[in-house]
Amino acid sequence: MWSDDHGAALGLFANRWLWAALALSLGLQIAVVYVPVLQAAFSTVSLNPRDWLVCAAMASSVLWLMEPGKLLGRARR
Repeated sequence: MWSDDHGAALGLFANRWLWAALALSLGLQIAVVYVPVLQAAFSTVSLNPRDWLVCAAMASSVLWLMEPGKLLGRARR
C-alpha cells in the first residue's frame, strides 16, 4: 500500500480486477447511451464527441487537480 502523497501512476496496472471492472463499467455506459432499447429504458440520448470530452474532463478533474499538489509536496521534501 502507498500513502496519499504518491502519484496516481504508482501501481497503475497492478490490479487486473480493477481494470476489468473499469472496462465492464465503460462498456455498459456506452451501451446505455447508444443501444436504442437501452436508450428507451434509461431515457438517454446519444452523445457527440464533445459531450464525451466534457464528461471525461469532469470525471478526471480530481486527478489532474490533485496530482500537481502532490508533486509539489514531494519536491519540497
